Amino acid sequence: MANHMGFIKSVLSKVLPETLQKSIVKREVRKLVDEKYVFQGELSTQVDELIDRVIEKIGVQDILLIQEIYESVKEKN
Repeated sequence: MANHMGFIKSVLSKVLPETLQKSIVKREVRKLVDEKYVFQGELSTQVDELIDRVIEKIGVQDILLIQEIYESVKEKN
């Protein structure tokens, strides 16, 4: 994930419009959620809505920065 997010961050911040950046971040977050949990039906919809609200509140660039910091700290430990 670290290599993917680093590449994604560099491309996102330079080339893609905000709406596409949000879509890519949402997809990556959803993949992480799906790796741990299996949500179906209404719960799946609620998870998507929650992801959207978090992205709106925090912002795409800050989410990418948080991921970068997390990966950096994780590598040092």
